Amino acid sequence: MKILYIDIGSCSKCFGCREIAPEIFNYNEIFGFMETADLQEYDESLVFEAMKNCPKKCIRYEENAINLPGDVEKEQSKVV
Repeated sequence: MKILYIDIGSCSKCFGCREIAPEIFNYNEIFGFMETADLQEYDESLVFEAMKNCPKKCIRYEENAINLPGDVEKEQSKVV
């Protein structure tokens, strides 16, 4: 599973990603960091535009970054 990820430790909170793709990137005011929307799929052109323009290069995709309940069953069903 490919997950869109923001390294919040590196993020400068410039809001550039949010300007490019507000439906994908959001600022969590309660916790004070940028986050990504939980979508089934992302507009790749907007994601890569945000990645390209990120001054800290903290936006990326990670494979299997988090195994959530149900992800294991999905992966195991593919093996059979």
